[in-house]
Amino acid sequence: MFPSSGLATANRPGLKKDKAQLSLAFTTNDIGMDRFELWAVGKAKEPRALKKFNFQAHKVVWKSN
Repeated sequence: MFPSSGLATANRPGLKKDKAQLSLAFTTNDIGMDRFELWAVGKAKEPRALKKFNFQAHKVVWKSN
């Protein structure tokens, strides 16, 4: 990744930072006996990076925003 700051005062050509985010929701009751499925929330309906990841085998629910 290119540096985000430097000593130059003029704009430098380069790449923008990736603003992709992924939110994870871990839910359980207060004593930890009932654990619910892990929720992952991202922008894409079917993320390219996780194309071959089997969400059901890992008990993860994918939701898009």
